Amino acid sequence: MDGEESPGHALDLVRAGADALVDRRSPSVEVLSAVARVLDGQTALDPHSASTLVDELRAQATPAEHDSAGLLTRREKEVLALLTEGLDNRAIATDLFISEATVKFHLHNIMDKFGVHKRAALVSAALRGRARGGVGGHRPAARTR
Repeated sequence: MDGEESPGHALDLVRAGADALVDRRSPSVEVLSAVARVLDGQTALDPHSASTLVDELRAQATPAEHDSAGLLTRREKEVLALLTEGLDNRAIATDLFISEATVKFHLHNIMDKFGVHKRAALVSAALRGRARGGVGGHRPAARTR
């Protein structure tokens, strides 16, 4: 992206299956980091793209996301909130004191409930719900061991 696209363009890219949105003016180390994250099964958004995407999602939020959000367990909501902050499975597992396999299990269930198959689409749906006061709106409280 070059910052000149309409806000809807970022959303169109995510809906088309993009797992990363990076400003073409970003330093090469940021681009390589985004590629590495995607190859690791994660989603990568630079700050400008994330802001643009959130703005567009707020404008297009639908009641269906609220319905999906209401079906989530407390733990699924925590996992989803951390995912929307850009954390990978390992970081989510560490934050919540659960295994990566458990994180993957929760993400699979959440994707089923939202009717999506990719992390980027899940983040997109969650951010739409957050914009309307739904899912993903809070980070779980930090715990100490």
